[in-house]
Amino acid sequence: MHDPFPKPPLACANDCFLMEIFAAHGYCGSDLRALNDCQMHLHALRLSDLCTADGSKLTDSAMGVQPDPHRSSPYTWPCSHRPGFKLRSRWHSALSRVFPCTTATQPLLCPLEAFPHSVSLLWTWCYSPAEQRLFARTDLQWAFYHVGSGKRKSVNRLYHHGGSVRSLPNDHQAAAVTFHGHTARLLSFGSSLPPDEAIPDHSFLEVLDYLPDSSRWAISEYSLLSDLQPIIAALALSQGPAHAISDGSFKDKFGTSALPIFDADTFSILGLNIVPGHPDNQSAYRSELAGLFVIVLIVNLLCSWANIFQGGIEVGCDGLSVLNKACDSWPMEPADPQFDLLSALCTMITASALKWTRHTIHFNNSVHQANYDHDEMHCVLL
Repeated sequence: MHDPFPKPPLACANDCFLMEIFAAHGYCGSDLRALNDCQMHLHALRLSDLCTADGSKLTDSAMGVQPDPHRSSPYTWPCSHRPGFKLRSRWHSALSRVFPCTTATQPLLCPLEAFPHSVSLLWTWCYSPAEQRLFARTDLQWAFYHVGSGKRKSVNRLYHHGGSVRSLPNDHQAAAVTFHGHTARLLSFGSSLPPDEAIPDHSFLEVLDYLPDSSRWAISEYSLLSDLQPIIAALALSQGPAHAISDGSFKDKFGTSALPIFDADTFSILGLNIVPGHPDNQSAYRSELAGLFVIVLIVNLLCSWANIFQGGIEVGCDGLSVLNKACDSWPMEPADPQFDLLSALCTMITASALKWTRHTIHFNNSVHQANYDHDEMHCVLL
């Protein structure tokens, strides 16, 4: 049997998928279904979803089939009730058998290795050893908590709210925290990869240069900032400052589209393309669709390259009907206008790790017409 859907990535070294490891240890039939019910209630796919922030042991909530309040999941899970005592006993027994622990406190014999920073961002709390601060996620910012004066060497530290920041320090790590009134207590924190080790071996420029032929048309010309970390950080926030705009142009049966992808401060990626298709099939509608297609393509590639598992981006164009159709949940029909681009676009949005929100904008007609020579289009954005 072949599974056509891509696997989610593992979080770190020594990680594994729970159902695969259960099946490898001989669980099947009703036992495997019971284990699946428990993992769905926990919103857990991997061993790392059941471990403490430092990856050294299984959490008490994981053993007891209680959802972990310290982290979020990048995936949508069905609603479920906590399994009954018999199912929870099977789960506890399976975890103890598959992941042998040395004592009753569940330390793993083979602990997980360091999380990349993108995985640390899935936790509700993060910790910076350099700043000795805790950071709690809010809608668009991070609230920080610092140790009270004179207590930095205390074993039983209490952290007090100090304000908010828009971005995390480079050394942020996943953290488990208990909250008491207006103070927080640090229980454990992980060991994240240093930023230079978390970046893939190949550059994002190489990712775009080696696109398959089926997608190469999408980026005729493009420009990237040398530092993509600001836009990566913006994309990783569900309601963060990541934005993209599609500006499609059509004239004389010739279509083009241009797009910027940017955060609150900087245009990080600029792109330009010639819309594919027969001249008789070109239209302003198709040009806007092509721009949206390129935005989703580039953003999905960037998320895959930077290991972004959840987040959000606001995308806009001056065609309300294009935005509505691209984000429509109704089934598409082959008779829909521009079905080829539309179906490809909707498929990529559905497969994306991000939450896509739409925003309608209006361009000045003096800059909206496609009056550029075909050989000089790269001058528009670069």
